[in-house]
Amino acid sequence: MPAIVKNKFRLRNARDFIENFSSSEHSTSRNHYLFIGKPTVWGAGAVNEELSPPLPADTYEEENRIWDEMLGLKKIDEQSVSLVIPRSDWDVNGQTVYAIYDDKDTNLYSQPTPTRSNELAPNIAGNFYVMTDTFDIFVCLENGLNSVSTEKPVRQNPATSLIDYSAIDGYVWKYIGSVTASDATRFATDAWIPVQVLESDDGSFQWDVQQAAVGGEVVSVVIDSVGSGYTNTYSGGFVAGTLDNSTGVGVAQLSGSPSATNDYYAGGQIHIISGPDAGSIYTIDSYNGTTGTVTLMEEFVEDTGVIVADQTSVIQILPQLNITTNGTAVNLRPVLDNGEFSRVLLIDAGQDATYIKIDVVDSLGGTGAIIRAVLSDVDGLGADIEKDLGATYVMLNSKLEYDEGQGDFPQNNDYRQLGIIRDAKNPDGSLATATTLIATKKLNLTNVSGDALTYDEIVEVTSAVRGVALQYIESTVTPGTGVLTYIQNPSTGYGTFTAGATITGTNSQNPFTATINTIEDEEIKKLDGVILYIENRRAVLRSEDQIEDIKAIIQF
Repeated sequence: MPAIVKNKFRLRNARDFIENFSSSEHSTSRNHYLFIGKPTVWGAGAVNEELSPPLPADTYEEENRIWDEMLGLKKIDEQSVSLVIPRSDWDVNGQTVYAIYDDKDTNLYSQPTPTRSNELAPNIAGNFYVMTDTFDIFVCLENGLNSVSTEKPVRQNPATSLIDYSAIDGYVWKYIGSVTASDATRFATDAWIPVQVLESDDGSFQWDVQQAAVGGEVVSVVIDSVGSGYTNTYSGGFVAGTLDNSTGVGVAQLSGSPSATNDYYAGGQIHIISGPDAGSIYTIDSYNGTTGTVTLMEEFVEDTGVIVADQTSVIQILPQLNITTNGTAVNLRPVLDNGEFSRVLLIDAGQDATYIKIDVVDSLGGTGAIIRAVLSDVDGLGADIEKDLGATYVMLNSKLEYDEGQGDFPQNNDYRQLGIIRDAKNPDGSLATATTLIATKKLNLTNVSGDALTYDEIVEVTSAVRGVALQYIESTVTPGTGVLTYIQNPSTGYGTFTAGATITGTNSQNPFTATINTIEDEEIKKLDGVILYIENRRAVLRSEDQIEDIKAIIQF
C-alpha cells in the first residue's frame, strides 16, 4: 500500500530527541555522550580507504568493533544541541531563481528539485528560504514568475511587514526569524544553520512575527498559466452612479474615454482602488458603449441609500475571479501585462481557511489564465520557524580541548570515528554522570627501558597477550615509571594483561620494555548503552595544544 512518513512526524522525533538532553532528564534517568574512537587505520592502511573511509555498517559485529576501539567520551548537555536546516545564503551575485513557499509542493523541503533545476537552467535553482549576511532568514512568497533575485531582502520596520520587491526583481519576501550570535558560533557551518521557536518574549523581531502569524490566510497567489487576451480593461473613475429601482442593482457611468463597444467590459469586475468604497469589488453584467455605463450584478448602494459610484474614486476593470473558501472573505486583484496575468495582489488575505479555489472567468477578451492560492497552515506562517522550514535535522556540538579529562582523550594520536551513546554506564552499571570518561584500560608501568613507544605500536607480553599502544606518559616524578593506555581488537586478540608481567614493544631493535605494576579499568561499562549515531572520518590528529570543534548531524 502506498504510504509516507510525514514531515511533522520527523520533526516531532527530532524535537523529542532534543528534549532528552534537558538537565532534568540527564539528572534522573538519561545521559548522552559524544565519543571518539578508531585509532587504527582503515582497510589495513590502504591509502584509498584512509582518504575515503568506508560507510558505517549497522551490524552487531560492527558495533562490537566500535566498543573495542572507543577512546574517550564527553557528556552532551542541552546547550550543545539544536535543530538545524540546510544553509541557503542569498546569492549576492544575483544569479539564483528561488522557489516559493508553496503548500502544494511535495518537494518543498528538498529544494532545488531536479525538475526545477532543469527548467531554470542555466540559472541556479534556489531554496524557498534564504539567510542574509545579517543572519536574518526570509521566506520567498513570490519570485516574479521564476526570475532571478537581484535585491537582497532586508527586514522592515515593523518586522511583520512583507519585503515587496515586485517592482524591482519580482520578489516578495517574509522575514521569519534570525540566528543569534551565540547560536551561530555553536551551530552555524557552511552547510547548516540553527533555527529555534521562541518560548517567551525576548524582545526580538522573531517574537513579533511569531505572535502576528495568522492561520489559514492566503500568503501568495501562484500563476500556473498567465493566459492571454485580457485586454478589455479600464482604469479611471466614475462620472455618476444611479440605482435601478426595478432591479435593485447599480448603474454607473465611466469617466474619461471608455470603449464605445457594447458589452466590452461585460463579465469583468470593477475594483475600487481608492475612494469611499475602497477595496470593494463589483461584477459587471452588461455595458452600454454609447453612454459608457456599466450595469452591475450586485447592489451598488450603501445601507444609507447613498450610491457608491463616488466621483473621487479610482477604479479598475479587471478579469473576474470567482473565489470559494471555507475561511473568511478573500480579496484579490489581478495585475496584467500585455493581456497576461503577471501577478495577483492580496488586498485581504482572509484567515481560518483550509480550502480555497480561484476560478478565472473568461472575460474582457481573455482566456486561459490559471491561478491558485497558497495558504498558511493552522498556526500561520512564522508562528513555528522549525516547522515552516522543515527542521528535521539535529546538530550536536562538542569541543575536545587540549588535555581535557586529564588523559581521558589521548594526545598526539589520531581517531577516525565519532558517535553518540545514550545511557552510558559506569563500570558498576549505574548511570554515568562525569563530564568526561576514558574508554580504554591503563597500565601503570615500572622498570621502563628501551626505545620510546610509537603511537599505535603493538605491545605484548606473549603472542597471545597483545594490545595497541595509544599513549605513553612518562612520570616526571619517578624515573622509569609511567602510564600506558591501550586497546585490543581482533588483530591483537583479547588476551589478559596481568600485574607483574613484562610488556614489550614490537617496532624497534631496542624495544620498549616495562613491568606492569597495576591495571586500571575503563570508566565505562563496555557494551552497555545505546549507540545512536556513527560517523566515519579521515584520521584526525589530536594535539595537546588544539581544540577540536566536533559537529554531528542526525537526520530524522
